[in-house]
Amino acid sequence: GAIGGIKQKVYTAFKNKVDVFLCPKANFEDAYLMWESIKGHERMQLVEVSTFDEAIKYLGGNSNV
Repeated sequence: GAIGGIKQKVYTAFKNKVDVFLCPKANFEDAYLMWESIKGHERMQLVEVSTFDEAIKYLGGNSNV
């Protein structure tokens, strides 16, 4: 589901050198606009996910642990 403060979270993640930011589908548009406005944003991937399993799958893990 949606989370509050997504724009600030994207910016903070970038400033803290996060490689991948997993974003809920409900927040993706706002997150993308913030991500796109950051100079050098290409070094951090912004990934839309709808479920926890999608997030685990994206990261290459096994959600059946």
